[in-house]
Amino acid sequence: MNDVLDDALSRIVFALEAGRPIPPELAQWLNRGFRRYRAGGIALDDALGLDRLSRAERIQRRDAILREIATLLPPRQPAEIARQIATGRALPDPAKILRNQAARIAPIPKNRQLLRIIAS
Repeated sequence: MNDVLDDALSRIVFALEAGRPIPPELAQWLNRGFRRYRAGGIALDDALGLDRLSRAERIQRRDAILREIATLLPPRQPAEIARQIATGRALPDPAKILRNQAARIAPIPKNRQLLRIIAS
């Protein structure tokens, strides 16, 4: 556990044990994380921002999901598939869910970069 997280959790536990309110900045963090978690499609660690993946690992994970989405779409020109994924329009439900997961991991790239990703 990193020092920042350890400090935050210690402050929350201390406040609860002392019968005091959780400090406002920590209450906001918990509220935001729990709302994201309750909305679905995301693990609690990710919702609270505790995901310890490096930027490169997040991009790899996102790209794998984007390639999976491309396999769910009807066969067409790769540029059309990239445009559909980039905009999120007219995606079947399983692809929409995956696109939302990919977007939570790292931003969805623009058409040219997306085309390179799904072509690889």
